[in-house]
Amino acid sequence: MAARAPSSLSHQLNALTTVLETFRQTLSSAPTVSTGRSATSTNVLSLLHDSASLLKAQTTKLSLLLLNKPFSPSAIAPILSSVVVDCLPALLSCLQLCLPDIYTSILHKEIRARLNQVIQEFECLARLIPADEKGVEELERKRQEILSTTGVVWEACDHLIATAQKGLVGLVVERADAWLGLVKDAIEELEEWDPNDDEDGFGSDDSRCGSEEGHLNGVKHYIINAQVAELKKMKEKSLTVVRLIKLLFPAVRKRRLLTFPPIERTSTVETFPKKEQVAALDLLIERLHGFSEEIDEVAGALYATSKEQVEERLRNLRHKAKECTDMTKFNWKGKEDEFTAWSCKWMERLVEVSNGLCN
Repeated sequence: MAARAPSSLSHQLNALTTVLETFRQTLSSAPTVSTGRSATSTNVLSLLHDSASLLKAQTTKLSLLLLNKPFSPSAIAPILSSVVVDCLPALLSCLQLCLPDIYTSILHKEIRARLNQVIQEFECLARLIPADEKGVEELERKRQEILSTTGVVWEACDHLIATAQKGLVGLVVERADAWLGLVKDAIEELEEWDPNDDEDGFGSDDSRCGSEEGHLNGVKHYIINAQVAELKKMKEKSLTVVRLIKLLFPAVRKRRLLTFPPIERTSTVETFPKKEQVAALDLLIERLHGFSEEIDEVAGALYATSKEQVEERLRNLRHKAKECTDMTKFNWKGKEDEFTAWSCKWMERLVEVSNGLCN
């Protein structure tokens, strides 16, 4: 019969529970604001990469010990000790040191979300560690659960490692590309949409009606045809505007996102971007994200056959575009460049094609 888990393993399990609870509380609290560059002398991405890699390695060892017989509490205890003393505190430090006004809000939120996933999944694996004889006897039955849970923890760690490897610029470019993909999808859907296929019965015919009824139906068809023609006109104007918005993404990507002062795991804190640059990038990312959401609203207004809503949404799009070009007029060194002239011409074209639909 398997021996009862020694106090060292019980102690480590209790310590793990305490650390995980502290981590959850930190994850649920609002981020703090830095008091100075010296407060973040450690490169968070470097620490994140190393600590996530270590946690993945310890997870592998733990999984193998749970899967193989005989069950060895004395071998598992040191692994849990490493997780409690080294891995989790280091990951918690990453969260606490990744201040939004230093590392940007988008990177802070990404790391927070990924850490939350890691903590949840590792806690699921920890619950499978037997603390008594009954638990040891059930290990064989839980073999598949241990394997699948280990895989999920690995994946969560890999996401953290990937975040550290791609750095800030890699993250924002990845997000911008995803939003551009949504814009392209919206354009494709609008191009395929035909107002004649509306379920309201546009263009239906009824030649069997009497003369008076037929006259009324003729008037009705005339009105419906006029509505369909107006919808088609709004559709084309909307597509023209949205296609122009699509062109903005690769230009901003090349001239403003890829040229942003990098925050990578090999960067020194002294080379990090200034706080005003960080704030500007967060605002730019917010505007780029807003384009895809607003374009969805334009499509919804068209499907609802509401000219007024379409006009309002296109006005919002033009307003967002103006904000975006205004904030990106100068490069990150405060100088004009090729994008400055291009964005002015692009905005002029956007105003031109949207005139008459959104004054």
